[in-house]
Amino acid sequence: MSDFKIDGKDMPKPSDWLINPKPMSSDAERLIGSGKMVIPYLTTAYEIIWTYKWLSSKDYDKIYDAYIRSTTRNKSFYHTITTKDSNSDDVVTYDIYTQSDFSAPLYRIKNGVRYYKDVKFTFITLGGDE
Repeated sequence: MSDFKIDGKDMPKPSDWLINPKPMSSDAERLIGSGKMVIPYLTTAYEIIWTYKWLSSKDYDKIYDAYIRSTTRNKSFYHTITTKDSNSDDVVTYDIYTQSDFSAPLYRIKNGVRYYKDVKFTFITLGGDE
């Protein structure tokens, strides 16, 4: 059983993973008299990055199908991701959406097998203090 899943499907273990918390606010301002910063808290969204030094076409296709193709197939941008948290090493689950800036250049084809190098999959949570 994998600690890395998209929509409940096991994914290849990344070479490296990172979770960046992104606290969000609205209408931050400084008070006129004191200059004190007042920042109303809205939510925290998380940026999740899975990095793969090398991916064969089999592993790449598994992630690509779960993350990109399923968006078209299901007509939905929403997914559930399970990952290890780089800040605590806990396994966490978040709701995410498909990013529109996805890119993973092909490195080479050897004996009919595609290989990808230094691929980063970036996932952003929906926020709303999941």
